[in-house]
Amino acid sequence: MQAAEEPSLQTEEVPMHHIFPEQMSMEKEIQERNTQERNTQERSTQERSMQEKDTAEKEASIWEHWENLKQKMTLLHPFEGENITCVHMELQDLRELPQKYWCLGNNSFLLHGFFNYRYLFFGEQVTPEGRELFLAVPGVYQKPEKVMAAIFGFPQFRTEKPCRQLEGTFGYWYRRMDG
Repeated sequence: MQAAEEPSLQTEEVPMHHIFPEQMSMEKEIQERNTQERNTQERSTQERSMQEKDTAEKEASIWEHWENLKQKMTLLHPFEGENITCVHMELQDLRELPQKYWCLGNNSFLLHGFFNYRYLFFGEQVTPEGRELFLAVPGVYQKPEKVMAAIFGFPQFRTEKPCRQLEGTFGYWYRRMDG
C-alpha cells in the first residue's frame, strides 16, 4: 500500500502592509517624523553655529568700544601726574561695553560705589610697557573695604593725587579690563 501523499501546504508570503495596514502607516509616519526632527536639529545646530560665529565677528573688541566712548563722552584726566584718560560713566553706560562685561551691572561692590557717588570711571592707562583699560569705582580706602573690593573683582586702589597714607583717603577701586 502506498502511503497517501499528504497535501503540501503552500505558503505565500503576504506583505505586512496587507495584514496590518494601520500599523504600517503609523510606523511610516513615525519614521518620517524622526527624519524631520533630525533634519530640524541639524538645521538648528548649523544656524546656532552660524549665529555664534556672527556674534563673535560682530562683537567688537573692548578697545573698539573704548574708541567709541572717547568720541561720544567728555574725556577726563583725574589722576595727577599719570598718563590716564577716563570717561565718566553711569550704570546704564555699561551697555556701551562688550556684552561679556554687562554682568558687572550686577556686581554688588560696583553698585555700592555707584549708588554712593553716582558715577564710575572707564579709562585707559598708557605706560612704557603698553596700554591697558580699566573700570574704576569711587570709594574710600579702608582695610575692610579693601577685602570686599578684592572679593568682588576690584583689587587695586588709586588716589587722584599721590599721598603717603592711604587709610581713609578717597580714590578709586579698579579692575583691569582684558582686551
